[in-house]
Amino acid sequence: MESIVLHEKLTYEIGESKDWEPHKGLLDSSDLMSKLTNEKWFIQLSSDIDKEESTTTSAVKWAVDQLSKVSLQALNEAVRYRAGTYAGTMREDGLNPFYLNYAEIAQSLDSETVSKFREGIQLLNANEIGHMGFMVLVRLGLMGESIVSPGLGNYYPHFSRQPVLVSLDREHKPLETYSMAQVADLREQLLKNTGSVVGPLSKALSPIFLATLNRAKKPMDIIENALSIRESKSAKKFRIEVDQIRKEAVENPEKKELYKARIASRVGDLNDFLFEKGVSETYFRSWRVKASMMPLGWIAGWRKTFRKFDYPGDTSVVFLSDILSQAIGIVSAQKKIEAVFGTPAFYDAHLIPCTTVNRF
Repeated sequence: MESIVLHEKLTYEIGESKDWEPHKGLLDSSDLMSKLTNEKWFIQLSSDIDKEESTTTSAVKWAVDQLSKVSLQALNEAVRYRAGTYAGTMREDGLNPFYLNYAEIAQSLDSETVSKFREGIQLLNANEIGHMGFMVLVRLGLMGESIVSPGLGNYYPHFSRQPVLVSLDREHKPLETYSMAQVADLREQLLKNTGSVVGPLSKALSPIFLATLNRAKKPMDIIENALSIRESKSAKKFRIEVDQIRKEAVENPEKKELYKARIASRVGDLNDFLFEKGVSETYFRSWRVKASMMPLGWIAGWRKTFRKFDYPGDTSVVFLSDILSQAIGIVSAQKKIEAVFGTPAFYDAHLIPCTTVNRF
């Protein structure tokens, strides 16, 4: 839901090979896909990211090197969180087709890499993570090699995979992430000030997801609310401003730091932030009509008040305050999710908390 609101375009991968068929079936039958398929900003990648042999080989090498460095707890959670989805993609022998392709490449490399690969797989099996842990690492490497490194876009992984990147020192906070983190911290502060108990689930969820829950009565309402927020004037201006700052930062990296500093300073002023509608200034215009033109000289004028945005971040603050005002209405995320989905909600407290989205 956060990606729907924060990014001008979303790209997803569903490949054409037979290995993708189980994934394609699961995605095609989802409510999310049925709702977004016709949106022009929701774009399918034109080809599989592992189609290019050299790119895939590079990603496999990277993944092999990470097997001895990655947090096994983080990798275990990344695999376990999607265990239900992965179960539907296994062959009869219990192996994933993607893993078999990547394992074959790893086995064809130099002897040192082959030795590392075999030791790494043994380590994964010994810790009950299994071969899917290696598959997850390769996919992360592929995203970096095929999309991020060439400058084609950013990769915002599912939150269950974010701790993996953090453990590998691949953490980087985009402006969108920094902005949401400020809102999340302020929301927690406000609820604590009122004596409310902020549970671990509320801390882990994005303020935007909480905002989409606010008026939801059934699961599809969450998607509808996200699409509605996306089309709001403040959200559109937020995306435009962040995109502009990102472009300007190529020549002047200080632009990003100015944005972050401005957001942090505005968040610090609670009243202004909560009721932000733009920084207003009033200008007085007047003119004088000479006595020679009229029997009696007179002065006329008018006042005009308008929004004035002087610093990077001032436009975005309007959107962030909108999100906060909606997200703060959800005190107990667990109770609200149970009401919307009609089933008990369980939050695994052992899942490594990592509420910031990371990219390569």
